[in-house]
Amino acid sequence: MIVLVNVKGQGPLPSPSCPPWGRNKPGQCNLQFVDTCDCPTDAAWCDHDGECPGSQKCCGWGCGCRRMCAPPGVTDWPIPGRLTSRCQLPKVVGPCKALITRFYFNSNTQRCEQFFYGGCCGNANNFETYAACRSACTGASSYK
Repeated sequence: MIVLVNVKGQGPLPSPSCPPWGRNKPGQCNLQFVDTCDCPTDAAWCDHDGECPGSQKCCGWGCGCRRMCAPPGVTDWPIPGRLTSRCQLPKVVGPCKALITRFYFNSNTQRCEQFFYGGCCGNANNFETYAACRSACTGASSYK
């Protein structure tokens, strides 16, 4: 945890807040839970709604599979053309002021590119290394 202290020593500065929709977006996850353990390899994995583009939600769908981004209300898998890979998300620097070197996949140039992450309120298209970005977004298993 990083605590910023103001110049006059009056205590910690308030932390920038992420948009209120960052973690919980409106709507429900209605994906039907599966009985088999064939987890799709091309889904946009996520940990919370804020990592999903637009109105998509981060939904669990059973059998130990990770959660994936899906439009609210969708019940069936697969959902062709409606999921968005983390590699298609925009670069998000965030409102914090750290200068952390990270990499994101630029879907326009089809390349991993360096950027400076502010340290908070980013999205899933944020990789610690160039190699991690390439592995996730330029391999045969990436969803583009």
